[in-house]
Amino acid sequence: MRCVIFWIFFAVCFAETKKDINYYLEKNHANLWEFYQTIKKQSLEGKYATFRKRLIIDQKNYTLLNKWQKKKFDGQIVLVVFYKTSKPNYSNFGGVSIDGVLVDDKDEKVPKTYYYKFDGRYYTDLEIVDSKRALYAYCILPHFKHCILLGIPYYY
Repeated sequence: MRCVIFWIFFAVCFAETKKDINYYLEKNHANLWEFYQTIKKQSLEGKYATFRKRLIIDQKNYTLLNKWQKKKFDGQIVLVVFYKTSKPNYSNFGGVSIDGVLVDDKDEKVPKTYYYKFDGRYYTDLEIVDSKRALYAYCILPHFKHCILLGIPYYY
C-alpha cells in the first residue's frame, strides 16, 4: 500500500514539473486577454491604469501618439501583447532580446516587427513558447526594455 501511495505521489509531482510557459499561458489566456482589452480601452479613453505608481498604456495606442505625447510616458509601462518572430538572443550583459509582432497587427500584409528586452531568466521560456501563442509583457518606455512576462509564475 505504501508503495502505491509513493508512486501516486511521485506521478503527481512529476506531472507538476512538466508544466511550462505554454501551459500557464493557456491556463491564464482568458484573464490576460480580458486585462489587455481593458487596458486598451482605458488607453484609448486616456484613463490610464497604474501599476506601482506608473501609468500603463497598451503598445498599439502608444504608437499612435505624437512625439510630445510619448514623452509623457518616458519611464512608464507599456502593455505589450505579441507573437514572437525570432529566437531569443541571450547576452551576458543585456539579458534576452526577442522580436515580435503585435497581436493587433498580425493580419496586416507586412506587420511591423518590434524589439523587446527581457531579463536573462526568461531565455528558456522565450525559447520554448509556441510561436502561435500570444505573449503578454510589461515593458518600460520609451525603449521597451526591462520587460517582464505576465501570466506565468516567477518560478515553476
